[in-house]
Amino acid sequence: MVSYTVIGQHIHKARVRLGWTQAEVADRIGISTAYYGKIERGVIKPNIDRLAEISQALRIPFDSLFKGAFIPDAEPMDNLPVSSEEFSEYMNALSDRVSPRTKEIIMRICAELSGLDQSDE
Repeated sequence: MVSYTVIGQHIHKARVRLGWTQAEVADRIGISTAYYGKIERGVIKPNIDRLAEISQALRIPFDSLFKGAFIPDAEPMDNLPVSSEEFSEYMNALSDRVSPRTKEIIMRICAELSGLDQSDE
């Protein structure tokens, strides 16, 4: 489970560091101030593309939004990793349904989570 409250806190801190208002950031990415405020509070769950726009506008690395945001919400047995074959099948099916930009973002997230250095690819 992903905590959108934690993601919103990262967004809020980045905005405050820049000294910008919610309205200024919302205007930069083309959304309403009310909608942006809900993102900062973790009330709504923005899609990956919207989060990428926000990270660009706030000049922060995209993956930094997710630090500490992954919260296990299941029973301990449910948190066991899937097999590499099952994961590969899932990723192949997913890659057929998403845009090239979304594929790039997913790969960056996977690399960050696994500790891989993308420059080795």
